[in-house]
Amino acid sequence: MADKVKEFFQKKKLDYKFSKAGTGHTLHEEKSKPLDMKDEYNKPPPKRQAQSSASATAGAAAVSRLEKGGPVVKSSRELYKDYAAMSQESKASATSSSHSPIVTTEIIINFCCAICKKKIPENQIHCHIQLCLQEEYIKEPLSSSVHMIHTLCRNEEQKKLCIDTISRYLDNIINNPTEVKFRKIRVHNKNFQEKVLCVIGSDLFLKAIGFQLKVLPFEDGETSFFVLSEDVATKTEELTAFKQLLVSASPLKSELDRNSQLFIATSKLNQFDLPDSFYNMSIEEIKKEQKLKSAALEKESMLRTKAMRERDEIKSAMRYYKFVVIRIRFPEGVILQGIFWPFDKFSEVRQFVLHHLIDPTRLYSLTFLQKIVSDDAASLAQLGMAPAAVLNLSWTDKISCGDKYDLILKPDIVQTIKEL
Repeated sequence: MADKVKEFFQKKKLDYKFSKAGTGHTLHEEKSKPLDMKDEYNKPPPKRQAQSSASATAGAAAVSRLEKGGPVVKSSRELYKDYAAMSQESKASATSSSHSPIVTTEIIINFCCAICKKKIPENQIHCHIQLCLQEEYIKEPLSSSVHMIHTLCRNEEQKKLCIDTISRYLDNIINNPTEVKFRKIRVHNKNFQEKVLCVIGSDLFLKAIGFQLKVLPFEDGETSFFVLSEDVATKTEELTAFKQLLVSASPLKSELDRNSQLFIATSKLNQFDLPDSFYNMSIEEIKKEQKLKSAALEKESMLRTKAMRERDEIKSAMRYYKFVVIRIRFPEGVILQGIFWPFDKFSEVRQFVLHHLIDPTRLYSLTFLQKIVSDDAASLAQLGMAPAAVLNLSWTDKISCGDKYDLILKPDIVQTIKEL
């Protein structure tokens, strides 16, 4: 799929864009111990009919794991195994590439973990964060479980439904602390499975605020319940605070790593090997959308202004591309490369350049498609730089260092230089 997507976009946009960049013309003007969660859910109720919704499936799967004595989420051991497998796969891919007779420059997407601050590949970051949160649960069960709910659930509608349902449970208890029926939640209740238990961290949150798992009589047998004692239920101020924490929290945001790289300028300056992760849509979806868009534009072409067309192009760039790779060509004969979001402001590119300069006070200009970029508040998508762009840097202070790039850039980036 990657080859088709690359061909589709590069033919329409990249070739034109990079041919304008020119070749060297002068211009005038940035360990704590792993958590091993074991729960004693058991004794299932009578079997229900199969449910087709994703939440029902997830809830049923969670109960199935719990009935076998395991946690709703994967254990730390399982996560470590998955994480190791993904890491090994990445290493194997890198090793395979290193043995290729043709040296290629791979564009890698990494994120800085919001918890441990380590740089983690995009395909591993979700599993890594889950592992970090499970380890943190030992020390901070309440905040960790809240972060699990907000961060690990990618379905916003399902997440909201889970939080609203737990909030109702707590409201009922706060308003009726001595009422037994409000202090018990049956594990196999259909609504509980589909609205709460299917979200990672929900059962851990209930435990963190005082619920205990107990096997109690039910109908003709016994089954598992989450039960809150009356002593805990009467502490309504604490329960109100727990609810407020759950409702007001926000997902942990892992920062996109710039993955700074320095290259010796070559004829491959305008060649970008973009991975699948750069695209939000498959080639089939892109073609379908382009066809519909072309038909709509044809009908209203006479009524559309230039500003309207530009706005549509920006929206398309945001939909099609997840990331942007920027290459900055220095007059000293080197290229600085970094990874950005399409919605990042151009000021982020300037900060990226300044971060790597020995003297951040030096004055320079950046040129794209033979025009100096002056609108720092514009997004990269607005400027037409998605999914990749080459910028030319020119010193405006007229101080020349010849080809001595090591006098311009910091040692840490200079030490990584390689041929593009």
